[in-house]
Amino acid sequence: MYDGLMIDDSNDSGQPAGDRNATDVNPDIGNEPGSVLHLTVHHALLAAVCQFIPIPFLDDVAGDRVVRRLVDKLLERNGRGYGAEAVAPLYDGPDRSVAGKAGGFVKGLVMRPVKKVLRTVLIAFTIRRALMTAARVVLLGRTIDRCLARGELADDMPERQKRERATQIEAAVRDVMASPERRGLLKLIRESASLLRDDERAPNVPVAAAVDADAAEASLTPNERRRLDRAAAKLESKLQSEEQRGMLASLDAAVDARLNVMA
Repeated sequence: MYDGLMIDDSNDSGQPAGDRNATDVNPDIGNEPGSVLHLTVHHALLAAVCQFIPIPFLDDVAGDRVVRRLVDKLLERNGRGYGAEAVAPLYDGPDRSVAGKAGGFVKGLVMRPVKKVLRTVLIAFTIRRALMTAARVVLLGRTIDRCLARGELADDMPERQKRERATQIEAAVRDVMASPERRGLLKLIRESASLLRDDERAPNVPVAAAVDADAAEASLTPNERRRLDRAAAKLESKLQSEEQRGMLASLDAAVDARLNVMA
């Protein structure tokens, strides 16, 4: 299922940059089970693994369910009294009109199976998509936790404003992930994801994997779960290192700069 996850992408091979200390970060950033870092990294790599589900729509839906579970856990950790559905743009993307959604759905019916076939045949594209997914979820989880830690998205914030701010947060993260600023994080993801490589034949992933993150995780074989845990532990260790704190602070600053413009 994961054979070939280690790739060399010269466009994203820059060294981690930045030398500022991270700010507005939840003090609980350790890698023990249940910590913010542990939750974020685990969900990021699980969302990446979902990209290898060889069924159109199922890969995206399963990945979105994983991110939704991460959002729920971060809201709970920061004492919010509402669930992820109140800030759905964080995992569903920006709100669109009914006509826009209908058009996107019809287009998706035509294009997604084609893209899935291409990604299956050209495995490098699937690998790159998985790596980008993992990097985006790491940055998204970190950004959500920082925003919640400094009091944003409070319980008494009107529902419309919650969704608007959630849309802005998702857009800021997406914008940074489309810029060269992503290179340091993507490099770490690539190095850690090499531990997901396997020569085993891809398993038959059940349709139930798209129902929720628990079902997606339950579909992993014991060997796949061990590999996921090893890769997550390696990535956690790298992200905690003194060497990478400047890179993370630079990414935080890049996201915040975009959020300040949107506010």
